[in-house]
Amino acid sequence: MKSKEIKKVIISSTHVDSHGDQMSLQALEQLRDKTNSGRRIRFGVDHNREFPPKGIISNADIIEKDGYHYVIAECREYEIIEEISWDNTLQKEYFEEATPFAEVQKTPPEITGVSADPHNFESYQKYERFLRRISSPEIATAESIRKAAVPNPEIIFTLTKGALIYQILKPFAKKIGEKVADKVADATLKKGEQFYSYLRKVIIEAANSCVPKKQPLMVVFELNGEPQIELLAKTRDHDLILKSLTPRKLKMVKDEIKFLEKNLEIDKIQFILTAKGKWKFNYLLTKQGASVGKKTAIKKRDKRLQIISEGNN
Repeated sequence: MKSKEIKKVIISSTHVDSHGDQMSLQALEQLRDKTNSGRRIRFGVDHNREFPPKGIISNADIIEKDGYHYVIAECREYEIIEEISWDNTLQKEYFEEATPFAEVQKTPPEITGVSADPHNFESYQKYERFLRRISSPEIATAESIRKAAVPNPEIIFTLTKGALIYQILKPFAKKIGEKVADKVADATLKKGEQFYSYLRKVIIEAANSCVPKKQPLMVVFELNGEPQIELLAKTRDHDLILKSLTPRKLKMVKDEIKFLEKNLEIDKIQFILTAKGKWKFNYLLTKQGASVGKKTAIKKRDKRLQIISEGNN
């Protein structure tokens, strides 16, 4: 297949951006080195987590002009597009060479992390107040800054192994049978229930505090591992989200992963919560860097990219 046109674009600079943020030269150098590493940065569209990648960003360099520094890089669109023979709702996009993604995280953190974008709050002071309200000795908080013109409200939970084990063990914990095991299971269940209460608190605080108010809140659950699992819920309804995290609902996620693993080497996989509270597969990344996604998601991505491109002309 004929290679698509490769565009060289500015991906970052030391200019003060529209949010008032400014990247340092050291940060640009780190971005350049990461872009040129063996694992690739995605060519994404509009900083939207729901969209499968359009390709990769590669061959980055730093130039200086008019007293500022710029990172320029190639945005390479996937060269090969294939239908999936065993599921006509899916489409595969990839390069002939392997291009695994740097975003894939295999190791869970020591403690659960919660991150939010300060630009989703009316002021930095209100962002800090939000952090104080959700503060917990067992939780690490961090900034998650995106560079969309108007970043939609988003809160990210990066879960520990303990939280993931809780989801897996709960349906079977009482069947273990050994007294010592039962004690461990009981402690795990109790800790899991406490964490559910914390989730509820954070989601409510984020829904009440994040702007734009007219946009749904994107609640993201990251479960690092092999594969990395990402669950997205676009809603300010905390009850809908919490009810979707039951073992029965999450079993559907596990079953879907097991089915897809029969045909694909999954590095990362994403599910989106429906209005009826069910997790539906959206797209995945393979260990070779291919993207396999729902055709509906790919169509939305391409339509959005077309609108952006026409607006820039």
